[in-house]
Amino acid sequence: MDILETAQKMCAKWYKTCKDPIMWRIIDMGNDYYMDFRNCWPLYWYSLCKSAIGRCCGNLVDINIENFGTNSLLCCLAERSSGLKRLRLVGCHEITDEGFRAVALRFPLLEDLDITLDEDILHETLALVGRTCPLLKSLKLNKLFGDYQNIPEHNDCALAIAGTMHGLHHLMLFRNQMSNEGLCAILDGCPHLESLDLRRCLNLTLEGDVGRRCVERIQKLRLPLDSIEDIDPSYNVDN
Repeated sequence: MDILETAQKMCAKWYKTCKDPIMWRIIDMGNDYYMDFRNCWPLYWYSLCKSAIGRCCGNLVDINIENFGTNSLLCCLAERSSGLKRLRLVGCHEITDEGFRAVALRFPLLEDLDITLDEDILHETLALVGRTCPLLKSLKLNKLFGDYQNIPEHNDCALAIAGTMHGLHHLMLFRNQMSNEGLCAILDGCPHLESLDLRRCLNLTLEGDVGRRCVERIQKLRLPLDSIEDIDPSYNVDN
């Protein structure tokens, strides 16, 4: 924001420097939705981000479009940044499962995906990501809202992760609906897991063999009832 709105306007030399594609290998436009989205702010941020993506000339490897990303912006990103390695989509109310699935094939080098949307990501989409992003090492798949204390068991997403994302080292599934069956599948299918965050996954019963496997296998383990005081505030979760 500072580069686009201030720095490049200082003088001709600074303007030329700010146009250099190497300046745009990382684009972090994460913002506080409630603080910054006033009047036409969403369109304003979209326009600035599209301009920044246009300047990268294929050099972009890391982008955060928290709270203002749209399906259209994802399409723009896919067309210009096939070398993307890290993608953060948190609180993007205008991004849908269908919109994300439409561009998933365009990020074959993706290593780190943080996706937290209003709409649930379907297991078919996760399986597609797993098949087309073989280098994926970190996945955060979280639910923003919902009654996480009374949710039916649902293992489709866990099975999709276990079946296609064998190279994962870090996995966060906040408020996931999986049961022990889904968790066991992940432990079997993701042999390189180092950290596993299961906070508010209340369908799990981590006793006996399942709990022992987690403790023995995972270096950094967060349990369903662990505190969320240190969780990223951008997830906008409650206790």
